Amino acid sequence: MIRLRILFFFSVLISLVLAACGNYTQKRSAQSVTAQPIPDFCKEDQSGDQFGNWIIGTWHNKYTDIKFHRKGEEILWTVDRQRHSTANYGTKAAMKASGVVEKLSPCAVIMKGKYDESESEYIVGKPAEYRFVLDNQKILSGTFKGAQNIWVPMGYLRKK
Repeated sequence: MIRLRILFFFSVLISLVLAACGNYTQKRSAQSVTAQPIPDFCKEDQSGDQFGNWIIGTWHNKYTDIKFHRKGEEILWTVDRQRHSTANYGTKAAMKASGVVEKLSPCAVIMKGKYDESESEYIVGKPAEYRFVLDNQKILSGTFKGAQNIWVPMGYLRKK
């Protein structure tokens, strides 16, 4: 009976170690995403609108809204993310970030800014960078580099 308990204990211990190694490998491979390449120009304007107007408005995914608006010659952005859990990156704290569109083409955007608010106070004030390409006039897809300096894939649809 004691041998059976010892065997059970070690099998549970080995299972936990293997599960932890599997999660570490999964998280590590998810973090090895590279920055979205942004074209310097697009062969044809996908927006069908005045240059730069295609980005103005709200884009969203399940947990995050990105809002773009003009202020004089600049296009400013704000991000509002709800707290949520992900399989690859764990629990993501609610946060707000803002900044300026650094580069814009008829189908691509580079945004740079900083975290303004977060449930994780250590990220407030740290830089944030987004790189997106407009796909089929509908999807803003690309990558985001957050406070931990890791590129994460993202996608957004225009909010109606």
